[in-house]
Amino acid sequence: YILDLHGNAKKKEVSPDGSPDQNVFDIMQGVSVNIFVKTGKKKKNELGQLFNYDLYGKRDFKYDFLNENSIKYLKWNKLEFTHPNYFYAPKNFEDKTEYDIGFYIGELFIQNKDQKIAFLENELSQYSESSKQVMDLANEAKINHASLQSFSLNRAIIADILENRQDTILMAYAKFKQKPSDQEMKRFKDWLKVRTKVDTVSLIIQ
Repeated sequence: YILDLHGNAKKKEVSPDGSPDQNVFDIMQGVSVNIFVKTGKKKKNELGQLFNYDLYGKRDFKYDFLNENSIKYLKWNKLEFTHPNYFYAPKNFEDKTEYDIGFYIGELFIQNKDQKIAFLENELSQYSESSKQVMDLANEAKINHASLQSFSLNRAIIADILENRQDTILMAYAKFKQKPSDQEMKRFKDWLKVRTKVDTVSLIIQ
């Protein structure tokens, strides 16, 4: 038997008619009186019966009700409960069939997890391809420019503060043993545009 005195300030409970519902103690958590009866008649693996009574209202009203009433005369509501949910409070199961049609919340997390894994795998694949491309370009550039010592290539996000927008640009860094001539630098940059299939390359020469 569960005599639910409510008064949960955390949930901001009110009475069904909208009037105030107060706690019987000076606490925020709701309160209930629970009576457990062992009859010895229950069969093995049989669940016990569960009865509920809701009491709303102001504190003094609840005190008076408890003083003037007995467990024998309250109109208890028998609660129906099924596996896997064993609610200790009345529940409306009218929309249960429609509710069960929906997806299990765990599936959402699994789907989200799979999406994250797929995203990371794609990022890793792109990184591997990009790394291979840089090595291929570096080896090819070394053939045409014997003094080339190191080479790097990556895409950078450029923020245009005046126009309040951002753009992506291909940035390349090349270090030479001997400083190349202006003509050689132009040839290197033009070659890089053709090989990377972009219109604009930001080239840093050292």
